[in-house]
Amino acid sequence: MPTTRVLLVDDEALARKRIRSLLGDRPDIEIVGECRDGREAVRAIAELEPDLVFLDIQMPKLDGFGVLEEVGLERMPEVVFVTAFDAYALDAFAVSALDFLLKPFADERFEATLTRALERLKERRAAELGERLSCLIDGRRLALGQSVDEAPKPLRRLSIEKRGRIHFVPVADIHWIESDGPYVRLHTADGHHLKRDSLKRLEKALDPELFVRIHRSTMVHVDRVAELQPLFHGEYRVTLESGAELKLSRSYRDRLPRLLGG
Repeated sequence: MPTTRVLLVDDEALARKRIRSLLGDRPDIEIVGECRDGREAVRAIAELEPDLVFLDIQMPKLDGFGVLEEVGLERMPEVVFVTAFDAYALDAFAVSALDFLLKPFADERFEATLTRALERLKERRAAELGERLSCLIDGRRLALGQSVDEAPKPLRRLSIEKRGRIHFVPVADIHWIESDGPYVRLHTADGHHLKRDSLKRLEKALDPELFVRIHRSTMVHVDRVAELQPLFHGEYRVTLESGAELKLSRSYRDRLPRLLGG
């Protein structure tokens, strides 16, 4: 398994020491650095390129949210916010933090957060491998004189890497797709799969008769739609066969006829 590079950011030395001790001597984790304030954190993230950051929120010079703004969400590694003030919880999740540790936290709570972080990183690495595979396929197309931008047929399956192997998810098995930063999450009956891709590209690559964009961050398989419920101002609640509830936003209400089969 690849090593997860971890950066600790907290203005309290005891807080950094506690997390360091909880990480222990795990062979799959390397603590690449420690920072005492937000400015140090911004420089360290750029220089050390960690996979995971345990980031305090209240710090001198630049707070945790300021670090995210300086680095940029698209270049930010996975983040676990650590703070003594639970009022920051909603803000933390609003900027896509992986988790939120409220000081003082129990060992079990930390272990659960770490497990979740490592699983998320495995998904991301799998998605990046899938992206490299797609680049190889595009390169082969170019070598054969074929167009990369204009695929002759809609995609029938998407490549996903799991445990070092390439798996393929048939598009017919996908219930809906949501944007997750630089990734997309493919929801199927068996769970979900993370793939480094964009809804914009998939909207062009998938069959428009089967997949409809209903929100800036959501696309749905029309055959999986069980119910439509009008809401307000032209919006609709879209309920799938699985019970998942999505929203058709006003900006995409022109797609309603396609959901209705028209």
